[in-house]
Amino acid sequence: MATVADEIGPDAKAALAIGGAAALLKLARESAGPIVEPTVDPARCIVTFVYHAKDGADSVGVLSPVFHGSRAPLDRIGDSQLFAASFTMPATTRVSYRYLPNAGRRVRSKSFGAYSLPIDDAEADPLNPIMETRDLTSQRGKFIVSILTLPDARPVPSMEVRPGTLVGATQDLQLRSKLLGKRRRVSVYYPPGYERGQNYPLVVLIDGHQSWWRAQTIFDNLSADRASPPFVAALINQHGCFSPPDAFVQFLVEELVPLLESRFAIGTEGQVIAGAGLGALVAAYAGLRAPTCFSNVITISPPFQSGTPKSVKDSSWWQGKVDGESESLIEKYAQATGPLPRRMYVGVGSFMGCDGSEARAESGRFAEVLHQRGVDVRLDVDETLEDTISARAHLAYGLAWILAPRHWLLKIGKAVEDRSAGDLRVEPVHDASQAQPRAELAIGRAWRGGPKREGKPPSICTDP
Repeated sequence: MATVADEIGPDAKAALAIGGAAALLKLARESAGPIVEPTVDPARCIVTFVYHAKDGADSVGVLSPVFHGSRAPLDRIGDSQLFAASFTMPATTRVSYRYLPNAGRRVRSKSFGAYSLPIDDAEADPLNPIMETRDLTSQRGKFIVSILTLPDARPVPSMEVRPGTLVGATQDLQLRSKLLGKRRRVSVYYPPGYERGQNYPLVVLIDGHQSWWRAQTIFDNLSADRASPPFVAALINQHGCFSPPDAFVQFLVEELVPLLESRFAIGTEGQVIAGAGLGALVAAYAGLRAPTCFSNVITISPPFQSGTPKSVKDSSWWQGKVDGESESLIEKYAQATGPLPRRMYVGVGSFMGCDGSEARAESGRFAEVLHQRGVDVRLDVDETLEDTISARAHLAYGLAWILAPRHWLLKIGKAVEDRSAGDLRVEPVHDASQAQPRAELAIGRAWRGGPKREGKPPSICTDP
């Protein structure tokens, strides 16, 4: 996490000494956002957040999961309208942030979701061109965040449409489920060069229809980079509604997968199910209940937590429990007597865990249980919250590891990583006590005195 630095970075300090607030703002513009400087510890950086309040704000806060409580106040520089604060944080950090003018008590409050919910007055950093649109329709709509990427952050796979890359196609299915008693929208992706005579792996992505996944672009780029073999993917429109869980898994196994097998060239084994957040719990539960069908599972930021946000109606799902039972999914995997999935990928952000959450440590415990039960497991922990960028990255890493475990090439920009299965496997033991602190708040004390310091096919309606 972030902590206050004992001293501001030398570049920021020099700018303040020479030209005061105006010079610091100029340096922030040249840095295209927060000013990032090295520290004596190569594993950490000093990051100076700078915000110019144009409408006479009396206070400014920065909202980001890198801070304890997901928020921190900025200091006014002298009597100017410039607000700034310096923090030290891990050099591997990739995180989202926003500024909140006239923050007042809102930044210092301990209410859940100060970072994640789209507070109306919060805004992206106007100096930083790297932004991401978040769509939380189920909560309060769309909003824009800025992205801070420090020098040693792990590169992410390409998530943008690349000119010249062969692209796959999609078909929309309206599936009338007798088991669920309602319709389900499923978008089916099939890769470029798709041939009916092949047996493609099937990937089921829970809530994969949501635009922030950029699912088709990720799939196309994985195929183009030879990071995975071509596959067919089913993107299920669930809107976070998965109860009752056993009926939903039965729907997947008895209705959805047979329908896809009858219409598309997919194999009959080795299917993959993936999800993020609550969708990760659904994927893990499907792997537990139907390991023959879903022998490969990708769980991204599974929320094994002791507390339940007010926005979540079904607290049992939030805690990794189903149907009101006392055992969590972790305990169910530990106690299972039947077969389990063959391979499972667990991706989590190390900044998950604010406000009493135990998601990060519990993901490590989950991976350890899987390892002890003989499941081939990979645990990826990155210095981030599990936001949209990180979720997409973990999906790409998970698909590459599961679908092409023995030899794969993952091109990230100009970098190429060539790894074997042994190199890829990460020990499923994560000691949260050894993790670096988020951001050590490093407000320079001198500042307090002032500036001295292909076309789409038609939809299909299927009634099984």
